[in-house]
Amino acid sequence: MSNARLAELTQKLTESTTAVRQAYTSLLLAIVEMLSAGIAHEAGYSRLSMLIADTARITPRHAARLIKHAEAIAEMMTPTGHVTPARLPMLREALLDGVLDIEQVDVILRVMNKIPTWARNDTAEIAEKHLVNLAREAPTSVIAKHGEALLARIDQDGNQPQDQCHLLKLLLGALAGFRRVRILGLSVVGSFGEFVSNCRRLTTRG
Repeated sequence: MSNARLAELTQKLTESTTAVRQAYTSLLLAIVEMLSAGIAHEAGYSRLSMLIADTARITPRHAARLIKHAEAIAEMMTPTGHVTPARLPMLREALLDGVLDIEQVDVILRVMNKIPTWARNDTAEIAEKHLVNLAREAPTSVIAKHGEALLARIDQDGNQPQDQCHLLKLLLGALAGFRRVRILGLSVVGSFGEFVSNCRRLTTRG
């Protein structure tokens, strides 16, 4: 196969993958609108997942999975006209950019949902930023490993840290071994470096 033909097919694959990811984001945004409108009962369904399952010809389990993804990025309008920010705004931004797929979102949500309730807000924000930036360049397997390392260090003894800065120091230590990752020739150093900088800034407060 010639180099030109290889480049052509690779470009087609990239464009098709991007189109699939953009369509997935459009699907989630449509579900966000359904959540906001509360149309399930009006359509005669007890749960929105059943309506989506019937309409899209998918299983209720898959429909429920999509709803969880949509809820994480939903910006809701209050009766007073105020827009409530998404629970995971950086994940929402990456999805709108068309760079994430359903498996990557699954992994990120799994990690974010397991961050202990006693963790500082900064912890969740830093973890989300790191995982989302990583997902823009790396496959699901790498994101999962980083997530496992984060969770293991956050809750390494099952007890809430007494020192508020201790948690973020643990996060920094968790990623000390990920100084350089090569994925298909792409370096993920940038996102890691930014994450480390944030950790150092936060752990030196006060």
